[in-house]
Amino acid sequence: MNISTILASQASRSIPITSNIPLQPPPTPKRTRQVSLEENVYKLHAVIVHLGDVFSGHFITYRRAPNGRQWFFTSDSCVRRASLEEVLAASPYMIFYERLRAHSLEGNRPPCSSGKAA
Repeated sequence: MNISTILASQASRSIPITSNIPLQPPPTPKRTRQVSLEENVYKLHAVIVHLGDVFSGHFITYRRAPNGRQWFFTSDSCVRRASLEEVLAASPYMIFYERLRAHSLEGNRPPCSSGKAA
C-alpha cells in the first residue's frame, strides 16, 4: 500500500457534524463540585470543507453570523447565505465549536476585557 492509497482512503471518510455537543470536563484534583453537562455545551461555530483530492483542491467555509441565527458560505470572493441543513450535510475538513456557557472551576472570575493588566 502506498501513501497515495492511504491518503485517499482517509480523505473519503466523513465526520458527522452536530449543532451542539455536551462535554464533561476531565477530572481534576482542584474541582470541588461535579460539573453538569448543561454547563459544558458547545455550539457549532464554523466548518471548513476541502473540495478536491489530497493533492489539490479548494477550501470553503461555513460560518455562523455574529447574531447566531444565520449561516454564511464563503469561498474567495463569494459570500452567500446558507441553511443549517446545508452546513450539517457538508463533508468537513475541520469543525469549530464555541462554548455556550463559560465558567471557572475555581469560581466566578471577572471578564478579561477591561483592558487593565492583571
